Amino acid sequence: MKSNVAKVLCEVYNEMNLISARDGVPVGSNVTQEYWDDIMNRINEIVETETGHTAHCHPILYEA
Repeated sequence: MKSNVAKVLCEVYNEMNLISARDGVPVGSNVTQEYWDDIMNRINEIVETETGHTAHCHPILYEA
């Protein structure tokens, strides 16, 4: 996986994680918690498979 794709996926994961920590799922949406968690898990699995690190606090987020 190209590093820019991995970085974007990690950024998406971290933003979704912030929303999840604050609200569970986006307020006013029809998204279920199960669906939200499934998407987050799938993103994390892709990142971890391709890079060897989980998406949460991935080292790629801190590269210059």
